[in-house]
Amino acid sequence: MSTDSTIKATAKEKIKGWIKMAIGTAGGLLSGAIVMYVTPLVDKVVRPSKPLANFSHEKDGLKIRFQNLSSGGQGWWEFGDGTPLEPVSPEREFVNHVYTRPGEYTVKMTLRNVLGEENERQVVLRLDPPPTLEPTKVLNLEAIPVSAGSYAPATFKIMSTVKNAQLCVWDLGDDRPLEVTNAKAQERLVTFQKPGGYVIKLAAVNGLEHDQKTEIVNVLEPPEGTVTALLTISDSGINVEKTNRNGTFSTTFLPEHSDPVFPFERQLAARPNFTFGDVRFQTPSGEILRLGQKNQMVLDPGVFKLQSVRNLLLTISADRKILRLTGELVRSEDASLGKAPLPTMTLPVELVEERRTPATRSGVPVATTLAIPSNGQASVASLVLPSLPQDWVEVQRKIRLELRDETTTLWQETKIPSNGLLTFQTKRFLISATKSAEQIRIDLVENQPETKPTPNN
Repeated sequence: MSTDSTIKATAKEKIKGWIKMAIGTAGGLLSGAIVMYVTPLVDKVVRPSKPLANFSHEKDGLKIRFQNLSSGGQGWWEFGDGTPLEPVSPEREFVNHVYTRPGEYTVKMTLRNVLGEENERQVVLRLDPPPTLEPTKVLNLEAIPVSAGSYAPATFKIMSTVKNAQLCVWDLGDDRPLEVTNAKAQERLVTFQKPGGYVIKLAAVNGLEHDQKTEIVNVLEPPEGTVTALLTISDSGINVEKTNRNGTFSTTFLPEHSDPVFPFERQLAARPNFTFGDVRFQTPSGEILRLGQKNQMVLDPGVFKLQSVRNLLLTISADRKILRLTGELVRSEDASLGKAPLPTMTLPVELVEERRTPATRSGVPVATTLAIPSNGQASVASLVLPSLPQDWVEVQRKIRLELRDETTTLWQETKIPSNGLLTFQTKRFLISATKSAEQIRIDLVENQPETKPTPNN
């Protein structure tokens, strides 16, 4: 091979090497650029947020209701009493747990995301033993005659008060079955149809504890020349059952939120079949703020000494089953730099819940005797109206008033006031019924025929 050919071959090899080196360098630079710019994009789009464990709780004796306020992962509840772990899931906002005995328990929530990043929060619960209750007691049982003279049929007002009882059992001493009622103080009207002595028994029951009292009433034979005035009341309305419980609105500024203002919404739901009758907040100074029947209420964070919170607004759904608290948490510059904790908010609230159910009370009789007047005189009797149940609203009352001679109805009316004529033992009487306060007054007067003047002879 000639010298010129050798030189040319060597030059070609050098040029190929330079080209390979240039391509390799360009490829390295290009791949580095791709990695440098694509990796943050992938992290931003694919990388999950760091987990943040957070929860609140409400006590009801040994039953605790936990609300999951966490974000960014899944994990486990550990209740500190040796029971199995329960999963934490974003789809399950509330978890109920019942402890078997009072004591101190450390509740822990542990979260982990797909990258293995973990976060946990733990709270020490102190569950006090229930207060020692005094013995179950029937404090009083009293039967007061409502009917004048206690003639059959006779009505008595039965009044009772019990203490530390869950329910009461009544035995009225006649052929009526035993009756079970709640343990509230009671006032009721009871009518005994036949003459005789009756032993009224009231037993107050609380679990295995009980107490009992008795009261004796005597019903007399009605005297001659009397009729029976019988008032029968039927009521219908809405029974309103009210209960109170405590709740908490709480939230935390999420670390992945880039804006310094974090808007939030928290909800509390009424128990099944209940609605919110009222919502009450107590300020640190002791002032009570009430929602009442309003649909919304603006809350001043400064009144509650809430730092870094603004624009608090409480609203309630149209069916009054859902409460919504909206507002904003504001992150300080120190918190942005990691020199101070992220802002949080905890706002206790008292919830008044109501359950409304249709209620009826039919056939409450009230009786008394009414003397048959003579010689133009009048006879008067009064019948006490049964009191309405305290928890009832929208009450409609129907009244039926009768005058009876043993089993025969002599006169009947459903509207008060009323006037009419009554025939009894071939005589005619004027009768009037009027309502005065909580009584029905009956006036009976003999309707004497007009006497014609005797002509002069």
